[in-house]
Amino acid sequence: MPQFLSLEAQSLLRMLFKRNPANRLGAGADGVEEIKRHAFFSTIDWNKLYRTELQPPFKPAAGKPDDTFCFDPEFTAKTPKDSPGIPPSANAHQLFKGFSFVAPASLDDKKGSPLLSILPIVQMHGGSAQFSDLYELQEDIGVGSYSICKRCVHRVSVMDYAVKVTSQYTLI
Repeated sequence: MPQFLSLEAQSLLRMLFKRNPANRLGAGADGVEEIKRHAFFSTIDWNKLYRTELQPPFKPAAGKPDDTFCFDPEFTAKTPKDSPGIPPSANAHQLFKGFSFVAPASLDDKKGSPLLSILPIVQMHGGSAQFSDLYELQEDIGVGSYSICKRCVHRVSVMDYAVKVTSQYTLI
């Protein structure tokens, strides 16, 4: 434990950091009341705190336009890495090649369905088309709690792609 912490603070931390959760402070029948009775909190009147009658010992500065003023310059002066502010590499777009977004109504592939007329357009290589015009959906590859992954075949190149159909009604 850091020596600058009071003995009460060290005791509280030791009791909260027990490896076995059942042995931690507050895990007993009294729950949070056990934590509130710890010596570290002995100067707090919990009823006044609940009624917001206590003045905080420290009020942080607020309302400044610079959101980083509370952070040490050691961190704010560093150049961000893997940041969207840095232009992506020339090949970054290749990571998402073949990914599309459409409603799962296209899975039904009912040509007469009114849902097909409102399907979002797939935009690729400067052009646009309905998803079902460009790809043929095949069998399920995997099924998860919130999505289904299907194999699809690009109609022109005959290349296979994995298409994730999420519960939010999008193909990724």
